[in-house]
Amino acid sequence: MREIKLHSVFTVVVGLTLGGLVAGSSGAGHPTVAPGQDFSNPLFTMKSPDSAGWVGLSQNAGRIAFARSGASAAESDVASVVLFQVPVGDSAADFVTLVKRGVEKDAPSPRFEVQHANLELSQDRPYTCVKYSATSIDHGSDGFLALKKPLQFQMLSLYCRHPDKPNLGLSISFSHRGMTTMTTFQQEAEAFIAGVEVAQLPK
Repeated sequence: MREIKLHSVFTVVVGLTLGGLVAGSSGAGHPTVAPGQDFSNPLFTMKSPDSAGWVGLSQNAGRIAFARSGASAAESDVASVVLFQVPVGDSAADFVTLVKRGVEKDAPSPRFEVQHANLELSQDRPYTCVKYSATSIDHGSDGFLALKKPLQFQMLSLYCRHPDKPNLGLSISFSHRGMTTMTTFQQEAEAFIAGVEVAQLPK
Protein backbone atom coordinates (compact mmCIF):
# COMPACT_ATOMS: atom_id res chain seq x y z
CA MET A 1 0.00 0.00 0.00
CA ARG A 2 1.15 3.57 -0.68
CA GLU A 3 1.92 5.69 2.37
CA ILE A 4 1.08 9.36 2.88
CA LYS A 5 2.75 11.88 5.18
CA LEU A 6 1.57 11.85 8.77
CA HIS A 7 0.48 15.49 8.74
CA SER A 8 -2.06 14.55 6.07
CA VAL A 9 -3.67 11.68 8.00
CA PHE A 10 -6.05 13.83 10.05
CA THR A 11 -6.97 15.76 6.90
CA VAL A 12 -7.76 12.49 5.12
CA VAL A 13 -9.98 11.30 7.98
CA VAL A 14 -11.84 14.61 8.26
CA GLY A 15 -12.21 14.76 4.49
CA LEU A 16 -13.70 11.27 4.43
CA THR A 17 -16.17 12.29 7.11
CA LEU A 18 -17.14 15.50 5.38
CA GLY A 19 -17.17 14.23 1.83
CA GLY A 20 -18.37 10.68 2.23
CA LEU A 21 -22.00 10.59 3.31
CA VAL A 22 -22.88 14.01 4.64
CA ALA A 23 -24.52 14.97 1.37
CA GLY A 24 -27.64 13.29 2.73
CA SER A 25 -27.34 9.91 1.07
CA SER A 26 -27.76 6.62 2.86
CA GLY A 27 -24.69 5.14 1.21
CA ALA A 28 -25.97 4.96 -2.35
CA GLY A 29 -23.13 4.17 -4.69
CA HIS A 30 -21.02 2.65 -1.92
CA PRO A 31 -20.85 -1.13 -1.35
CA THR A 32 -22.54 -2.40 1.79
CA VAL A 33 -20.25 -4.28 4.18
CA ALA A 34 -21.31 -6.93 6.67
CA PRO A 35 -20.60 -6.40 10.38
CA GLY A 36 -17.11 -7.71 11.12
CA GLN A 37 -16.31 -8.41 7.46
CA ASP A 38 -12.66 -9.37 6.90
CA PHE A 39 -10.51 -6.83 5.03
CA SER A 40 -7.09 -8.17 6.01
CA ASN A 41 -4.05 -7.81 3.76
CA PRO A 42 -0.34 -8.71 4.01
CA LEU A 43 0.42 -5.64 6.16
CA PHE A 44 -2.36 -5.85 8.74
CA THR A 45 -5.41 -7.83 9.79
CA MET A 46 -8.67 -5.90 10.08
CA LYS A 47 -12.43 -6.16 10.01
CA SER A 48 -15.17 -3.67 9.29
CA PRO A 49 -16.99 -2.29 12.36
CA ASP A 50 -19.05 -4.95 14.10
CA SER A 51 -22.42 -3.20 13.69
CA ALA A 52 -24.98 -2.65 10.96
CA GLY A 53 -25.31 0.25 8.53
CA TRP A 54 -21.72 0.58 7.31
CA VAL A 55 -20.60 0.93 3.69
CA GLY A 56 -17.20 0.78 2.03
CA LEU A 57 -16.20 4.41 1.54
CA SER A 58 -12.65 4.14 0.21
CA GLN A 59 -10.15 1.39 -0.53
CA ASN A 60 -6.88 2.14 -2.29
CA ALA A 61 -3.12 1.80 -1.89
CA GLY A 62 -2.98 4.14 1.11
CA ARG A 63 -6.18 3.60 3.05
CA ILE A 64 -9.29 1.54 3.77
CA ALA A 65 -12.31 3.41 5.12
CA PHE A 66 -15.89 2.68 6.08
CA ALA A 67 -18.74 5.14 6.67
CA ARG A 68 -22.15 5.13 8.28
CA SER A 69 -24.78 7.84 7.87
CA GLY A 70 -26.89 9.03 10.78
CA ALA A 71 -30.47 10.10 11.25
CA SER A 72 -29.79 13.45 9.57
CA ALA A 73 -27.56 14.67 6.75
CA ALA A 74 -25.29 16.28 9.35
CA GLU A 75 -24.43 12.99 11.05
CA SER A 76 -21.79 10.53 9.88
CA ASP A 77 -19.30 8.06 11.32
CA VAL A 78 -16.04 6.98 9.71
CA ALA A 79 -13.71 4.11 10.59
CA SER A 80 -10.43 3.97 8.70
CA VAL A 81 -6.90 2.65 8.44
CA VAL A 82 -4.38 4.97 6.78
CA LEU A 83 -0.69 4.33 6.08
CA PHE A 84 1.89 7.08 6.53
CA GLN A 85 5.64 7.58 6.29
CA VAL A 86 7.84 7.48 9.39
CA PRO A 87 11.46 8.70 9.53
CA VAL A 88 13.76 5.72 10.07
CA GLY A 89 15.64 5.72 13.37
CA ASP A 90 13.20 7.79 15.41
CA SER A 91 12.80 6.84 19.06
CA ALA A 92 9.45 6.29 20.76
CA ALA A 93 9.62 9.85 22.10
CA ASP A 94 10.32 11.15 18.59
CA PHE A 95 7.30 9.22 17.32
CA VAL A 96 5.09 10.86 19.95
CA THR A 97 6.36 14.27 18.84
CA LEU A 98 5.77 13.38 15.19
CA VAL A 99 2.14 12.43 15.89
CA LYS A 100 1.57 15.52 18.06
CA ARG A 101 2.82 17.85 15.32
CA GLY A 102 0.72 16.05 12.74
CA VAL A 103 -2.61 16.27 14.57
CA GLU A 104 -1.99 19.89 15.58
CA LYS A 105 -1.19 20.94 12.03
CA ASP A 106 -4.31 19.37 10.58
CA ALA A 107 -6.77 20.52 13.26
CA PRO A 108 -6.23 24.29 13.04
CA SER A 109 -8.21 26.98 14.77
CA PRO A 110 -10.51 28.76 14.22
CA ARG A 111 -12.12 25.91 12.28
CA PHE A 112 -11.70 23.37 15.08
CA GLU A 113 -12.50 24.53 18.60
CA VAL A 114 -10.92 21.80 20.72
CA GLN A 115 -12.90 21.01 23.86
CA HIS A 116 -10.80 18.07 24.99
CA ALA A 117 -7.70 16.37 23.62
CA ASN A 118 -5.28 13.78 24.94
CA LEU A 119 -2.20 12.29 23.31
CA GLU A 120 -0.02 9.68 24.97
CA LEU A 121 2.27 6.75 24.32
CA SER A 122 0.19 3.55 24.42
CA GLN A 123 1.32 0.42 26.23
CA ASP A 124 -1.44 -1.78 24.79
CA ARG A 125 0.69 -3.35 22.04
CA PRO A 126 4.22 -4.78 21.83
CA TYR A 127 5.20 -2.20 19.19
CA THR A 128 5.32 1.60 19.40
CA CYS A 129 1.88 3.23 19.32
CA VAL A 130 0.46 6.63 20.26
CA LYS A 131 -3.17 7.05 21.32
CA TYR A 132 -4.98 10.27 20.45
CA SER A 133 -8.49 11.25 21.50
CA ALA A 134 -10.27 14.55 20.94
CA THR A 135 -13.67 16.20 21.07
CA SER A 136 -14.00 19.40 19.08
CA ILE A 137 -16.51 21.78 17.58
CA ASP A 138 -16.15 21.87 13.81
CA HIS A 139 -17.02 25.33 12.48
CA GLY A 140 -16.34 24.26 8.89
CA SER A 141 -14.62 26.34 6.23
CA ASP A 142 -15.42 28.18 3.03
CA GLY A 143 -16.61 26.39 -0.10
CA PHE A 144 -17.50 22.68 -0.01
CA LEU A 145 -16.82 22.35 3.70
CA ALA A 146 -19.06 25.28 4.68
CA LEU A 147 -21.44 24.30 7.50
CA LYS A 148 -24.83 25.80 8.30
CA LYS A 149 -24.22 25.14 11.99
CA PRO A 150 -21.14 24.10 14.00
CA LEU A 151 -21.00 20.35 14.56
CA GLN A 152 -19.58 18.10 17.25
CA PHE A 153 -16.54 16.10 16.12
CA GLN A 154 -15.28 13.12 18.13
CA MET A 155 -12.15 11.21 17.19
CA LEU A 156 -10.17 8.32 18.63
CA SER A 157 -7.01 7.19 16.86
CA LEU A 158 -4.10 4.85 17.38
CA TYR A 159 -0.92 5.68 15.48
CA CYS A 160 1.54 2.78 15.30
CA ARG A 161 4.96 2.13 13.81
CA HIS A 162 5.10 -1.16 11.92
CA PRO A 163 7.51 -3.38 13.91
CA ASP A 164 8.96 -5.04 10.78
CA LYS A 165 8.92 -1.95 8.52
CA PRO A 166 10.32 0.96 10.59
CA ASN A 167 9.58 3.53 7.88
CA LEU A 168 5.88 2.61 7.83
CA GLY A 169 3.22 3.98 10.15
CA LEU A 170 -0.39 2.93 10.59
CA SER A 171 -3.24 5.21 11.68
CA ILE A 172 -6.36 3.42 12.97
CA SER A 173 -9.16 5.93 13.49
CA PHE A 174 -12.83 6.12 14.38
CA SER A 175 -14.70 9.42 14.22
CA HIS A 176 -18.18 10.85 14.62
CA ARG A 177 -19.54 14.14 13.35
CA GLY A 178 -23.01 15.45 14.12
CA MET A 179 -25.25 17.90 15.95
CA THR A 180 -24.68 16.02 19.21
CA THR A 181 -22.00 13.69 20.55
CA MET A 182 -22.37 9.94 20.08
CA THR A 183 -23.15 8.20 23.38
CA THR A 184 -21.63 4.86 22.32
CA PHE A 185 -18.61 6.47 20.67
CA GLN A 186 -15.91 5.20 23.03
CA GLN A 187 -17.19 1.63 22.99
CA GLU A 188 -17.51 1.44 19.20
CA ALA A 189 -14.24 3.25 18.55
CA GLU A 190 -12.22 1.04 20.89
CA ALA A 191 -13.77 -2.12 19.42
CA PHE A 192 -12.85 -1.13 15.86
CA ILE A 193 -9.30 -0.14 16.78
CA ALA A 194 -8.78 -3.36 18.74
CA GLY A 195 -9.76 -5.35 15.64
CA VAL A 196 -6.85 -3.98 13.56
CA GLU A 197 -3.47 -5.59 14.14
CA VAL A 198 -0.14 -5.40 12.33
CA ALA A 199 0.54 -8.64 10.47
CA GLN A 200 3.88 -10.30 11.18
CA LEU A 201 5.94 -10.37 8.01
CA PRO A 202 7.69 -13.57 6.91
CA LYS A 203 11.31 -13.70 8.05
